[in-house]
Amino acid sequence: MTQNLAEIRIELLQQHDDLRAEMQVTRRAALRCRRGDHWQAALQRSMSRLEYGLRAHNAWEDELLGDIIPTIDAWGPCRAEVMTEAHLAETDALHAALVRALGDPTEAGVIALAVLTRVTECMTREEEDVLCVEVLDEDHGWRDSFGG
Repeated sequence: MTQNLAEIRIELLQQHDDLRAEMQVTRRAALRCRRGDHWQAALQRSMSRLEYGLRAHNAWEDELLGDIIPTIDAWGPCRAEVMTEAHLAETDALHAALVRALGDPTEAGVIALAVLTRVTECMTREEEDVLCVEVLDEDHGWRDSFGG
């Protein structure tokens, strides 16, 4: 089944909401680790789930929008490049933090909180620059391609 741009936008924003919920779980565990509590295993599990979810979301987003964003308007190629670079940076940073979480729990908490802030900022920027109604609307000639 093909989706129109509005449906794609709604689906991807819902995935962002789901990722934010997992980030809240991770943030709570990171705060506990930073305080010195014995939550390192919980932090590692949550970060692992978050990394998996973020990679899956980014892959799906690239699949849905990879051919659309570069051609959607004059800023499309720039938007596509920034989106791709942000996806790689987010997942690389999260993976590096997950590896570091195997060490000192306090340090793991601090690093995880910094990465969560970075991922949240990237998602917010993406919502403003790519997943906004002004970009993903049906007035860009994509209606026929997506069954609208």
